[in-house]
Amino acid sequence: MKLEAVIFDLDGTIADTIKLTLHAIRETARKFTGREMSDEDALSMFGPVDTEIIKTLVKTHEQQAAIEDYLNTFSDSFEDYVKPIEGIPELLTFIKQSGVKTGLFTGRGRIATDIILSKLGLKKYFDEIISGDDTKAFKPDPDGILKMLKKLDVKAVDSVYAGDFDVDIKASRNAGTKAVLALWSSTADEGLMEHKPDAAFKTPYDYMEWLKDKL
Repeated sequence: MKLEAVIFDLDGTIADTIKLTLHAIRETARKFTGREMSDEDALSMFGPVDTEIIKTLVKTHEQQAAIEDYLNTFSDSFEDYVKPIEGIPELLTFIKQSGVKTGLFTGRGRIATDIILSKLGLKKYFDEIISGDDTKAFKPDPDGILKMLKKLDVKAVDSVYAGDFDVDIKASRNAGTKAVLALWSSTADEGLMEHKPDAAFKTPYDYMEWLKDKL
């Protein structure tokens, strides 16, 4: 069966951004509350859109200023924490040249998503982008993937979603797409194989090889 669309998660799949996100959350918390958060503290808050996480850290009247501070820190510190993932540009180029539709669905907010894609020069590869700001529920709810399928005008059975976490596999299942587990970022966890993705790859090059007879 030939695929009509290849859809990606962002963090830990297209870009290795977890350490940067933790840094930006911790810095904003320190500036606005004086609280010294650990990475574990910040990581435990993951799930909602990143800007919504920031809102929970500060008083209502400080929320907008805190969000702006978080996004500025995220952008200004980007090069210190994020390096391109080897093989991602080649993988995305191969998919685009194959004429298959490409999408990006992330639970991250729109502004930070744009920062990541712009700084890495990857925005041009995607036909459609959906962020956490565009959905009513976060993964494993299939809302974002279903919205992407509608935008791309493709069927779930003819599409694949690649992500690096258990909620990505579950969201794929809930939406009816094939599920690929990305094991190539610094946060890769082979223990997630217990969720039985359709395939798992340790490098983007391996994923590209798998796709060659499916596009």
